[in-house]
Amino acid sequence: MEPYMSHRGHHGSVLCISYHAKDKLLYTGGYDGHVHLWKIPEPWEFDAYTNEIFSLQLPSWKGHTEPIWSISLAQEHDAMATASSDGTIRLWAMAPDDPVILQTETDTNTDECDIPTMVMWAPYLTGGLLAGYLSASLRQWDPMHQRCVALIDTGGDDDGSAGVNTIDVANSSYALVGHTDGYVRVFDFAKGECHTFGEQHPDAVTSISIDRRGGCLYATACHDGAVRFYDVRKPGLPIEQPLQIHKRKGDEGCHCVLFNPMTTPPQLGLMVTGGADSLINLFCTNPD
Repeated sequence: MEPYMSHRGHHGSVLCISYHAKDKLLYTGGYDGHVHLWKIPEPWEFDAYTNEIFSLQLPSWKGHTEPIWSISLAQEHDAMATASSDGTIRLWAMAPDDPVILQTETDTNTDECDIPTMVMWAPYLTGGLLAGYLSASLRQWDPMHQRCVALIDTGGDDDGSAGVNTIDVANSSYALVGHTDGYVRVFDFAKGECHTFGEQHPDAVTSISIDRRGGCLYATACHDGAVRFYDVRKPGLPIEQPLQIHKRKGDEGCHCVLFNPMTTPPQLGLMVTGGADSLINLFCTNPD
């Protein structure tokens, strides 16, 4: 596979992305603290050898004073949440021409580990936004009433060694949280509690993805370069041998894993991974 376009605009690394499938728009957050918006047409919908390519870059917005680690879109509400190392989570109303910052959530605690690292919309919760922190804790925000609903202790060390790297929400029952200390923890919505799930990974858990076709199978990515598969109904060891997919480079391995998010037919069994070795791998996960 070959890319058919490149977008450039950030000053520094691009740290997070989120795609709005309905409008074919890509939101990116960068080291420069900016949010950029890009049109992503199909290859046959534009001519890359004309000035038309420049019309695909839409305005950018200065949302934070430091790098943006995470972007999450609530597509049904035209809302966006961003988390930054400046210690804030910002909620945006995605107006057609220019987004409006609805509010900024921050904490008066000056602890350097009390920095948001991940945000994820969870429509099944009363507070529709989950935020993970460098201190390994989770917070449940209620955007409508502009308040923190709950502070959840995940059981990880609060010295920054077990910070939250990734969150994925499957259904109305639970969310999976991946930590720097190599553990996956399950947040039970009904009980409001977290507990450790499965064995410790040999390195940081960088990404988690739940297979939407069933809601029980999930995959984890780790800096040892491997992808592991688990069944949430069977806590313990992986259900298959780890797939050693990516080579380590600069003490990093597999950065991300993602199952096909489509839940409507045709439900293609696809999984994609990306790693520090500059490779992207696409897998077919259909039983046949």
